Amino acid sequence: MHRFAQGRTTVVYDLGDGTVCKLFPAGYPRAYIEHEYRNAVRFRQIGLPAPKAFGLIERDGRTGILYEKLSGRTLRQCTDEAAVSPDDALRLLAGLHARILRAEGRGGMDYRDVLLLVNGDGLRGEIEALPDGDRLLHGDLHPGNIILDERGEPHIIDFMNVCCGPALYDIARTYFLTGAKSYLTHMHATKNQIEPFLAVLRKARERTGF
Repeated sequence: MHRFAQGRTTVVYDLGDGTVCKLFPAGYPRAYIEHEYRNAVRFRQIGLPAPKAFGLIERDGRTGILYEKLSGRTLRQCTDEAAVSPDDALRLLAGLHARILRAEGRGGMDYRDVLLLVNGDGLRGEIEALPDGDRLLHGDLHPGNIILDERGEPHIIDFMNVCCGPALYDIARTYFLTGAKSYLTHMHATKNQIEPFLAVLRKARERTGF
């Protein structure tokens, strides 16, 4: 197998048979890996464009997830290379995001618990004061987590932060990661609507880099 892609904490290897293995560091909590696997399966089951997830795999003392191999480039790479205009990229991102947010997220991890896992007790009061919601949230949707295949069809990747909560949290998270005001326009949201979530995300970034 050879290295196919590199993430912040994971390495993706091409197994040469139409599949890739996303390997996590040694000692990485297995429960988190299983969480990502279940999320990937769920996205696929409800008809969202995501790679097939075949199961967990053990390699060299590390645990990984076996995925269908997607050939293509990330939406971020496409905009960097001027293959897709920035506005077209944001329009595509918003369209995919709207599809995700139409799905019900009940039964998934609460988004506040994700924030608490990352931040510990330092922001507990502010996080627990955030509102409830029942939408399916990706939790980390940005142009680097969308792959355009050879036909130009988009596919969503990276399911570690998938959770359940209010749509405005996920919109705030994507806006926080992209800084694109036109994305909010495409999502029919305003800065004022997402400000309570942004306030927590800013503090989380200062504390942990999340």
